[in-house]
Amino acid sequence: MIRILLQIVGGVCIVAVFFFGTLYYLNSSDATSRDATRVANVRLLKSALDRYRVAKGRYPAPFPDNPVEDLKPALVDGGLLKSLPADPSDRVMRYSVGGGTEGKRYALKVPLETGDCVTGIGFEQSGWYAPAPPCPF
Repeated sequence: MIRILLQIVGGVCIVAVFFFGTLYYLNSSDATSRDATRVANVRLLKSALDRYRVAKGRYPAPFPDNPVEDLKPALVDGGLLKSLPADPSDRVMRYSVGGGTEGKRYALKVPLETGDCVTGIGFEQSGWYAPAPPCPF
């Protein structure tokens, strides 16, 4: 009787390990997928910002520390994007030109699953969004 009980408990444990292992794998796959979407969104925004700079001679300004949704008039209404890219889990990407109006440099603070990172033009050594590290992309 004890032997049968141990076999049943062992079987339940094996099923539980596979079940929770599958959940962990699916959750990490979702996180990787969300970050891949965010990276694609950042590349799209950076391309639109570069086209804006070519057309206007500067990046959109003044934006001391704003959500990227505030770029809609410059990028979407300006015909550089059809729409602003949406985050897959409603995290907010930030845009800054450091409060200046010159628009010669900018930073994007990107909310990744593993923590925030910063990308852009000329943001290095600026202290914008410190202590977030530079994005690896």
